[in-house]
Amino acid sequence: MLVRFGGRARSDTFSMWDDLASAGDRFGSAPVDPIDNAEAFARRLSDACARIVGDPQCGAARDDVAPGLRALSCEGVVVFYVAGAETIDVVRVLPRVGSPRA
Repeated sequence: MLVRFGGRARSDTFSMWDDLASAGDRFGSAPVDPIDNAEAFARRLSDACARIVGDPQCGAARDDVAPGLRALSCEGVVVFYVAGAETIDVVRVLPRVGSPRA
């Protein structure tokens, strides 16, 4: 099954990766290299996508936001997606607080 990130999901992901990678001294000396932290985020997101591929119905139904939308919480972020017969379309990747607007 193919996982596709739509434009907003790509933008969300790149923005979060960039924020993590450039976090360096913003909050004082970090014990963890910011690039390592950003790469760990990317791995967790990849793991979440693999979980969705293995069980497309694993996310909570969010038909209140958009028909067919599902949400899977993944260590600090929520992956919003629509599962099709052949593809998983990721529509947003947002911090755990908040919900997407249709």
